[in-house]
Amino acid sequence: MEYDAFTAGVEPGGLNSSKDVKLLVCYLLAGVDEPIARRHLLELLQYEGLANYFEVGQAVAELQAAGNISLADEAEDTFRVTDTGREIARTLETALPYSVRQKAVRAATRLLARIKLERENTVTTEKSEGGYMVTCTSHEGDRVLMSVSLLVPDAIQAEAVKRQFLEDPLRVYGGTIALLTGDYDAVRVQLEGRAAERSAQSGTAEPN
Repeated sequence: MEYDAFTAGVEPGGLNSSKDVKLLVCYLLAGVDEPIARRHLLELLQYEGLANYFEVGQAVAELQAAGNISLADEAEDTFRVTDTGREIARTLETALPYSVRQKAVRAATRLLARIKLERENTVTTEKSEGGYMVTCTSHEGDRVLMSVSLLVPDAIQAEAVKRQFLEDPLRVYGGTIALLTGDYDAVRVQLEGRAAERSAQSGTAEPN
C-alpha cells in the first residue's frame, strides 16, 4: 500500500493513505446515514486521531468532485454520501482496519447526538463588564422551557458552563426546577446520580 498521506496528529493505527482517508469519509457518511457538516468531519477524524486534518479536507473536496459525496445543505456546508459513494464504502469497507471502522462510527454517533442537543439547547456567550455573560436556553419546539444567564469571570469558566449544560440539559433543567421549588431531596438525588455516573466512567468507586 502506498503511504502518501500527511500523518501529523494521526495516532498509531490511524490512516496514512489518501485512498483510505477518502474511503473512511464515505464509510462514515454511509454508516450514520445523516448529513454531517464539513467542519464536524474535520474535527471528528482529527480529534479521534484517525486521519490528518488537511488530508480529510482534501478527501472531502476530491470525493465531492468525483460525485461520491454531495452537498446536503450549502448554507450549513453539510455533506451526504451518494449512491456511488455508498457502494464504494460497502464494497471496500473491509480494506479499513476493523478498529478504525468501529472507532469512526462510535465517534460519529456521539457527534450526531451532540449536534441534536445543540439544536434544541443553545448557549450564547457575550463579553461583559466584569467577565462573560453566558445564557443557556432549552427549547421544546418553538417554546422556551428555560433560559438562565450567568456572569462568570473569564472565558475558561464560560466554556465550562457551556460544556456542562450541553452535556446534560435535562439534568440542569430538572435541578433548576428542584432548587427553585425547594425540592432539595431531588437535587441531592440528581447530584448523587451524576457522581455515580462519573465514578463508573472513570472506573473508580465512590467512598462510603
